[in-house]
Amino acid sequence: MRSILGCCLAAVLVAPCAAQSFNVDMAIGLGVPTAGFPAAAGQPGFWNGVPNPYPNAFALKGLAGEATAVTLKTTGGMDLMLNVPPNGSKTSGNDQRLMDDIWDPGGGAPGGGTIRLEGMATGHYTVYVYASAPDDISYRTGVRVNGSQIIFIGGNWPSPFSFVAPITHAVFAADVGSDRVLTIEVAQWIGYSSVNGFQVVHAGAFCRGDLDGDGRTDQSDLGILLSAYLTCPGDPFYVEAAGLLVPDDPCVTQADLGFLLADYPCAPP
Repeated sequence: MRSILGCCLAAVLVAPCAAQSFNVDMAIGLGVPTAGFPAAAGQPGFWNGVPNPYPNAFALKGLAGEATAVTLKTTGGMDLMLNVPPNGSKTSGNDQRLMDDIWDPGGGAPGGGTIRLEGMATGHYTVYVYASAPDDISYRTGVRVNGSQIIFIGGNWPSPFSFVAPITHAVFAADVGSDRVLTIEVAQWIGYSSVNGFQVVHAGAFCRGDLDGDGRTDQSDLGILLSAYLTCPGDPFYVEAAGLLVPDDPCVTQADLGFLLADYPCAPP
């Protein structure tokens, strides 16, 4: 049982605002994952370790460890280190460093815990939020990103450990507009809330149905989705990028197909 407790800066040492992607470990009691750790997003690179709570501006570094103009602030919360059963005992190494120390926003009204990134480049992003309790498989953390629908995260982690949505994390599509702000909000919970960390993946400024990484939504992307149509995680033909076009359901469904077709064809100007 737990206790309640304008564009980017143009300075020489600050990276430009294009293609901003970040790896962030919330709470650092067990250390920070190494740069080669891709986690569920498949995105290796530098991991920012954020001690919590952090109400002041924490300067985030990019995937190469470079300085950026993006800062992080939290409201509410405390650090907990919970590498204990039933879930925490299943992890080791980088998985343990990410998943077994958490930011717990504590009690209060839903929405009381937020992570706010300021200075983001405008555009489309895919956000992987790890919000699963190491210490209790019944706890659920309801998360939303930039006002999205709430997704509840939590449950019994696989053994041997692997990342499975929505047990260990959830994936959100988010647009960053002229305010250059991205907000991750603990909007609701069952039991107690947990935020292990998150990854922000720049998804390009134009083509949101791009599945093969060429910056376009075209026949190749449609073929990828159709080859995985009606599959779910665990199916040998499943393609995670296709299933997460509409992030509320990890399976590749009609909603994902409709999302891609609405963006088809698309090419950068």
